[in-house]
Amino acid sequence: MNTLKFTKKSELSTEQHNQEVHKDKEIKIFDKKVNIYIPNNLSLFITNVCNSKCFFCINSNYTNQDKSDSFYYKSLKETLNELSPSEFEITITGGEPTIKIERFVKTLKMCHDYGFRFRTISTNGLNLLKKYKGKEVCEYMVENGAVHNISISRMDIKNNKEIMGIDSITDNDIEKLANFFNNHDAEMRISCNLINGYVDSMDKILEFVDYYHNLGVPTVMFRELVGVKSSPKMIDTFKPNKEFKLIDYIVAEVYDVEVYEYKDYIVKHYKQKKNNNKTSVKNTSFRNGILREDFNGNIIKNFKEKLI
Repeated sequence: MNTLKFTKKSELSTEQHNQEVHKDKEIKIFDKKVNIYIPNNLSLFITNVCNSKCFFCINSNYTNQDKSDSFYYKSLKETLNELSPSEFEITITGGEPTIKIERFVKTLKMCHDYGFRFRTISTNGLNLLKKYKGKEVCEYMVENGAVHNISISRMDIKNNKEIMGIDSITDNDIEKLANFFNNHDAEMRISCNLINGYVDSMDKILEFVDYYHNLGVPTVMFRELVGVKSSPKMIDTFKPNKEFKLIDYIVAEVYDVEVYEYKDYIVKHYKQKKNNNKTSVKNTSFRNGILREDFNGNIIKNFKEKLI
């Protein structure tokens, strides 16, 4: 999907990966040959359950039933044991992954113990300040190295509930979390989807960025939803004015990236290529004991257990 990222220059960190350099490699996973893109993004779906009711959610196609905790831990352990931390990085997602706080915390520790890097944590943020065994959930994240791309969903400044269907994380809690993560060298960001009637214009994008920057959030991202008619196209929404100075253009395999200076921000416009290389698997996913290529692709390993 096409993405736009605003980051304060003072908070700018080094990119985890060099977009221009990639490597494909054929490996065996549970005796199946898979040609993967390195580093491969392994999305761990901790749960299918979510407390939000976003109309655009791709997870709505899945049952809310989850397999037992014992099965989840066993199949995840076998999966992590099979994969190489030098070739895979972890994205934790759901459903809402922090609904099952114990599972979330134990998954963080398992990934850390096996030596995997975390790429992204996707959450609505509601449970990050909740206590589990005497510590807030956000503390476990930092302890286990989940410090990159802590992505908290927020779709509008004032009307978030209309989109997500719940009383979302408060501005006060966003400020607390931003302060906590900033003080622990962790990269928290607010993630917003472009939706008609909400954030759907350049003026609203800039208003949104300023609003959350004033709460201490250093990075704000916007995404164009794929296959959703109510999501405006990024090319029609992002209209750089004369205050935006183009300073770089990165040509990579999956995205081309326009890099701008705007006031005290660095702005990156990731433009997904329509005909990028399809010969390698760039993402894998683990959901309910099934390891797949991409999110709905070929099954690499299916661990068996009846649903509870």
